Amino acid sequence: MSLFSQDRVLVPIDFSEGASLILQETLKFVAKPTNLYVVHALPPLSPLEPGIVWNEINNETRKQKVEQTFRTKFNTPEYEQVNFTVLFGKTSQLIVKYAQEQNIELIVMPAHGHDDDYPMLLGSVTERVVRCAHCPVYVWRSP
Repeated sequence: MSLFSQDRVLVPIDFSEGASLILQETLKFVAKPTNLYVVHALPPLSPLEPGIVWNEINNETRKQKVEQTFRTKFNTPEYEQVNFTVLFGKTSQLIVKYAQEQNIELIVMPAHGHDDDYPMLLGSVTERVVRCAHCPVYVWRSP
């Protein structure tokens, strides 16, 4: 018996080294790769972004680039079975909403993201997810 559910586990990823390690370890933990849900959140684009103004970038091209990055970085067969999703909006809200919609039973995420300089504090996204999630959140603090 395990303290945490091994079914329907969510790992938000920002492609940082810490998040990648958490994803690898969580994949080992879940009963099977299809039980693992991975989400990457992209902020909305400003209408004044040069790429938007010049019609060179849109949400679909951004989504394709992130999916390509995920499949390139995690290219072993077990990752092909992982449920990977790209969402657009405010990160913490998207994670909580996605977890509810997918009936996630456990969220595993780092204590702070790649841009956090204060390792003793929780990152703002992690803190909001811990406060608002309907399920347990395992906060992984890297050494």
